[in-house]
Formats: sequence, C-alpha cells, structure tokens
Amino acid sequence: GSEPSVPSKAQQELSRSASSMATGALPSSVKEMKRALTLCMVLFRHLLRGHDANKDYAMRFVPRLQLMLGLGIRSAGALTEVFLENESVLKLVTDKHVAKFISLIREVGRQARYTKFLTVLCQCGGLPIRVNQWRICKMLVHEAPELLTSLKLEAGRVLVSGDRQYFPVLGQVGGSMELVEWLAHCPCDDTVGYFESCLGLFAALAEGRNLRNAPALSARLPYPLLEAMAKDERLRAVQRGGKPLGLAVA
Repeated sequence: GSEPSVPSKAQQELSRSASSMATGALPSSVKEMKRALTLCMVLFRHLLRGHDANKDYAMRFVPRLQLMLGLGIRSAGALTEVFLENESVLKLVTDKHVAKFISLIREVGRQARYTKFLTVLCQCGGLPIRVNQWRICKMLVHEAPELLTSLKLEAGRVLVSGDRQYFPVLGQVGGSMELVEWLAHCPCDDTVGYFESCLGLFAALAEGRNLRNAPALSARLPYPLLEAMAKDERLRAVQRGGKPLGLAVA
C-alpha cells in the first residue's frame, strides 16, 4: 500500500502551533487534530510491539515519522517502537537518524523521550550493537557535550553543572549546584527526566565492555563519582511527583 502521511496542510498547522504550545493557546481545531494524530501514534505502537515483521515493514515510514518529530503527537515513541529489540532494523540505523534526535534535544528541549530512543539503538536482546554505540558516543558525547550536564565530586559532594543556554536553571545559580538540591528543586520535570535518561544512555553506550567508548564515559562519570552517588542516602530519598528517582548508577 501507499505510505500513510499527515496532510501537508495539517502538518504545517501543527508546526505553526508548536511555538504556542507552552501558552496553551491552541485553536480547538488544532487540539482535535493533535488528539487524533496522537491516538494514531498509539495505535501504530501497538501494531509494532513484539512483532518483528511489522517493524521491518515500518522502516519505510521512518522518514515520514521523523518529519513529525517535535509536533507533540508522540511520534518519538512510535519511532522508538520501530527500532526496539529488532536486530535487522537496528543494523539499518544511520548518522541521520541519530543526528535528528540530537537536533531535537538541542532545538525542542532536553526531554527523556529523545535520549530513550538513542538508548534503544544501543542493544538488542541484551547484546550491544557496537556500531550504534560508537556512533551515538561520537555524535553526542564527543561532538555535542553542551547538551549534557556534567558532574564532579568536590569535598565529598556531587555537583552538577551545565551550559547556560540549555540548562538555564544552573546558569541562574552561577553554573553549578549540588546535585541533590538540583534534582529536588529544579522547576522543570522534563529536565530532571532527561538527566535520568542520560545516565541510562551512558550505561547503554558502555554495555558489553565497549572499550572504544570507555575513555569518554569514564572521564564523564569516574568511578569515585558513581560510588559517591550510589552511597548518598539523600539522592535515594529525592522524590519528584511523589515518586523516587530512578538514577542508573548502581
């Protein structure tokens, strides 16, 4: 069959409305369109879940799904499902796929759903996909470090810092603050979720004793730092929305 697509007029309308999403001032027609398209994405994910043949077929729709990213209709989740635990599909990943999600992190926002997609590319059935691990580490950790927070151990305290453009809360306090305080009081849940998902991504980039990625990851998260985080009872006690954080440091 022919490739399903969002009509160009509808896509343009959603794109124009994206900048006004924060204000909640969307026309009712756009809200209805977004609701319908979001339900389509949910259905798409269910059709793919646990079905490798459907995932293989869905690869032809990846360029179209990429065009829908950032429109607020859960297309990132749909793309993630295409690649999840499907070795034949994961071997088809290119720099363009990774670059698109790094661009979203930079331009749309630091959001966990984008790093979770990159994490999915790193392994299949518990085994690492080396070429994707190398690709993501090079393009994100080496070439776009400003999109990541940095941690350091100082006098027994774990401090977090970040680029002022992409982590403005840290910029307002001089560029760094104690990690436990930042996690507890950062006003943006998306940013905290992004930080958590980045830790999971770093673990995925190192999975299977990836020696090529190890130097960059060890420099970013040295063992004494991880040990201090794992032993910090205050970090384990931090909650957001009544739920404990799931920091992947063990």
